[in-house]
Order: sequence, then structure tokens, then C-alpha cells
Amino acid sequence: MAGTARRDGRTSLQDAAARAHIVSAIMFISMAAAINAANPVEDVVQEIRDQVQVLLPE
Repeated sequence: MAGTARRDGRTSLQDAAARAHIVSAIMFISMAAAINAANPVEDVVQEIRDQVQVLLPE
């Protein structure tokens, strides 16, 4: 995941690793949250996408 975060060439290795860690945490929390247990997979994926989009540079 950190390699993907560095594709633009503007992100340092340390920042990419930190972002990868944060994205993993977002995914874990979203998939493990009891409130999302009854939600369709597509809704959970969209929630993750929305949160990650704020984090990653454009």
C-alpha cells in the first residue's frame, strides 16, 4: 500500500508508510464496526473510499 501512495513521486517513504497505516486502520474499523454489519458490502466500501479520499493527496 505504501508503494501505491508513492506513485506520484511527491510523497516521502515515511509519509507513504504512515498513510498506508492510516488507510489500513480505516479499513479495519469500517469492516469491524457493528453498525456496518447489516450494510451491503458496497456501502462499506463507499464509506472507506470517502474517508480515504480525504486523506490522500490529489
